Amino acid sequence: MAKKKTGKKQLDQSEIIKRIIILIVVIVLIVLGLFKLGVVGIVLNNLMRYLLGEFFYVPLLSILFLVFYYAYLYKKIKIGPKIISGLIILNLAFILISALLNTHDEVGMEVIKGYFSFDAKLFENNQLNYAGGILGALLYALTSSLFDQTGTMIVIGALILVGLLLVVPF
Repeated sequence: MAKKKTGKKQLDQSEIIKRIIILIVVIVLIVLGLFKLGVVGIVLNNLMRYLLGEFFYVPLLSILFLVFYYAYLYKKIKIGPKIISGLIILNLAFILISALLNTHDEVGMEVIKGYFSFDAKLFENNQLNYAGGILGALLYALTSSLFDQTGTMIVIGALILVGLLLVVPF
């Protein structure tokens, strides 16, 4: 028997279908988490807040943008590593802002110590303030240890400027 050759058009269609399915799954998970729909939504919401902090919707919008881009626009518009790096830097700045706004004169490793007491409450429908999340706590602990709280504000400003310079085309 002769082997059938799969045409390039068929491969493109299967690749597009796979990307659309991934997009739908990501959107469903994000909507469940954002609106705390059911037990899964509550756990996803608390997990996102625990990892990324109270401003978790900013990184989620970036993730949604990138998934949408890779599902539909990857052939039409090219996004280079410069723009993706800029998005990552901007997201880190927002996470660090969230951590900074919710700390009360704490610097260094003191910020992280309180975080691990939240682990058991991750599955409850609670109103705990996760500040900048565990990622924000780690970033804030590092920057506040090195530069104190005022220096951390300057670092945040620099991150925002660098992120915007990378994202906005000149």
